[in-house]
Amino acid sequence: MTTKSHRFRKRAVLKVLLIAVLALVVWVAYYLFLPRTTQLREFNPDEVARLETAMWRSYYDRRRVSLFLELAELLRTQYRMPLIRSNLVAFYAAKAAFVFKEGKQRSDYRKSLAGSGEFL
Repeated sequence: MTTKSHRFRKRAVLKVLLIAVLALVVWVAYYLFLPRTTQLREFNPDEVARLETAMWRSYYDRRRVSLFLELAELLRTQYRMPLIRSNLVAFYAAKAAFVFKEGKQRSDYRKSLAGSGEFL
C-alpha cells in the first residue's frame, strides 16, 4: 500500500512541477514576444543621467556585470521595459560594448554589430 501512495505522490509532484514550468514558459514568451508600447519621452532625467554616468564608469573600468545591471535597471525603471526583455537587451548591449572596446581594427568593431538588431 505504501508503494501505491508513494507513486501517487510522486506523480502529483511531477504534475505540479510540469504545470509550473509550463506557466513559466508562457510567462517568458508573453514578455519577450508580445509587442509593447511605451512613452519614451516620460522618464526622470536626473535618474537617467545617474545611471548613464554609472554605466560609463563601468565601461571604462571594465566591469561587465555592473554595466549589464545598470543598463537593465535603466531600461526597466526609466523606459518601462519588462523584466525579462530588459535583461535580455542589456545582456546583448553590454556584450556588444565590450566586444567593441576590445577591438583594434575595423573588422573587430564590426563584430559588435553582429546580431545586435535581433532583439532591439
